[in-house]
Amino acid sequence: MSAPTVGGNEAVKLPDDQNEAIKYVFQRLQKLQADRRWSGDGLRDLLRDAKAQEVPAVRVKHGVRLAKMSPEKREKWADDLRAAAELFGYSVDVTENDDRDEAAKKLFGFVERYKFLEAERRLYNEEIAKLLAAAKGRGIDPKPIVFLSRVSSGKDRPEMVEWFEQIDSLGAFLQLW
Repeated sequence: MSAPTVGGNEAVKLPDDQNEAIKYVFQRLQKLQADRRWSGDGLRDLLRDAKAQEVPAVRVKHGVRLAKMSPEKREKWADDLRAAAELFGYSVDVTENDDRDEAAKKLFGFVERYKFLEAERRLYNEEIAKLLAAAKGRGIDPKPIVFLSRVSSGKDRPEMVEWFEQIDSLGAFLQLW
């Protein structure tokens, strides 16, 4: 599996016209957030697949944590685990076992897919941060854009309608003043 890429390291270029820049930021933000949600859905699907193949989600997540450790830390962790197991009267079996090797291969596949999807999600977060920083650099307040993007995603649509009605009634109130 190759490393995920989203947008590269180049700076975000916004259109010169302020209104076009706002529109670009809004549309790009919606696309990045949708892709980030898709990546999160992929993580949930992966954990569901693992559970269907009798690999607990906790084991996959723990495998990811172990994969992120340096070899020295991982070895120390294994030594500590063996010592703790022996303290409670258990033995950690390190002999070769075909069943365990198959389970380890299966777990390794899930861990690699999880790491890929997690890295992809992290890249989407970085792209969103770069986009919002570019908007801020152009003098565009990103908070309303983020809010509109969030509420226009569908699940918060009633909140959006209520928000616009409040703005409309506030505008009518200001006109009466």
